[in-house]
Amino acid sequence: MPKPSVTQPTDAVLVEREVAPSLPTAGGHAVDAQVSTARKYPRSITTFIRRATELATLTPEIAASCVYALPRGGKAIEGPSVRMAEIIAHAWGNLRIQAGATESDAKYITARGEAWDVESNVAIAFEVRRRITKSNGQTYDDDMITVTGNAAASIALRNAVFKTVPSSFWKPIYQKCRQVIAGDAKTFAARRDDMLKAFLVAGVTTERLCASLSLKGIQDLTLEHMATLVGILNAIKEGETTIEDAFPEDPATVKPAPRKSHQQPTPTTIMEKIEQAKADLGRAAEAIFPSREDKPPDNPRIGAVAKIDPKPNGALIHLSTGFIAGTSDPNLRSAAEQHIRTGVVVEFICDPPRTPQHAPILREIVEVGAREPGSDDE
Repeated sequence: MPKPSVTQPTDAVLVEREVAPSLPTAGGHAVDAQVSTARKYPRSITTFIRRATELATLTPEIAASCVYALPRGGKAIEGPSVRMAEIIAHAWGNLRIQAGATESDAKYITARGEAWDVESNVAIAFEVRRRITKSNGQTYDDDMITVTGNAAASIALRNAVFKTVPSSFWKPIYQKCRQVIAGDAKTFAARRDDMLKAFLVAGVTTERLCASLSLKGIQDLTLEHMATLVGILNAIKEGETTIEDAFPEDPATVKPAPRKSHQQPTPTTIMEKIEQAKADLGRAAEAIFPSREDKPPDNPRIGAVAKIDPKPNGALIHLSTGFIAGTSDPNLRSAAEQHIRTGVVVEFICDPPRTPQHAPILREIVEVGAREPGSDDE
């Protein structure tokens, strides 16, 4: 059996290891058909790089979601996130993926993620184990167990995708995301201040932040640290670490607690703590990437599917941006109906209209790896 890919203390909440894949043997004749189709229509590496780069760097917010970081011993372990794995899997093509919780006991839940490149016949599977007990030994409630299982499945799928798709293809895209996050020297001072404010909102002082990166002060922060800090926020959001683990508090720097009359109500239940964490991270993200007048204009072909207007020979599909495209393909209409329910942000790939009076012809609906504000995250 392969050795675990991450070595952690025995009380760690996360254990990851590569395991033997089972996905290629599933499906019988359906699998054979997919292999034949993949070899009949092989992928284009040029198209993959172009599409994946466009999707991953579409906006600073999307680029930020493609990076995670985990502070370990004064250094940060960085890598591509679950969101980037979704983009890479979509753009790579001819790739079968699946993930889900496989087993649980009184202390742990285990999830499995698998990826199979049906074109090159390379299959990889990963298992991730998460603790489902509190520090006092009490087991999580059902909702938290489900949340923990989903997070573990996402991480397992991410590991499988990035093992199946060669790193020589996706690493340059990952580096471009880091460049978008870091910005340039002209805007560094403002972005650094925004970052420090974001962590203050999340409850992390400047002293704790610098100590976790082995820095003497904010004057030692560089462009490289920008991507690292955004990655830490993503890791906290996706459940790979906590604020307490990422930024251990130095007892010497702890300030006296404010008077009770000045204190905010403290969440007590698990669900209240989850909602509080979501609110803190939302304010942190806004502080890092505030709305700016000089940001590039939105692409009207990228948005959530708002409604479907049936027509005698097909349908007109409306995006939340106001863009409308027509189709007579029942599969595209069915996909649009699914996207209305999920709220996933998509891009319409269209052919020109037959006449100026007609709408563009919808050729493909592409998920961009994000969701409309207010929709549930996994």
